[in-house]
Amino acid sequence: MDSFTSFLNLKRPSSGKGDTQRKHNDQKQTENAIVISFQDVCYDIHFGHVPMEQLIVADLKERCKRITGVPLATMKLKVSGD
Repeated sequence: MDSFTSFLNLKRPSSGKGDTQRKHNDQKQTENAIVISFQDVCYDIHFGHVPMEQLIVADLKERCKRITGVPLATMKLKVSGD
């Protein structure tokens, strides 16, 4: 199965020693969240404390199914943006 990070082509940003704790916490919150768009409505999907490296595409598809009601067999995911 494809990993979530390889599907989204995510690269972990390098962190400098001068980063503040707040900046680190903000980054951790956004690291495990993505935005999906379905029928011109955007949804934030958060994966909590599970690292993106441990997630697989099936995890994303299951979340999308719960939000949109689209069956997994007919679901197509497209990646765009940064």
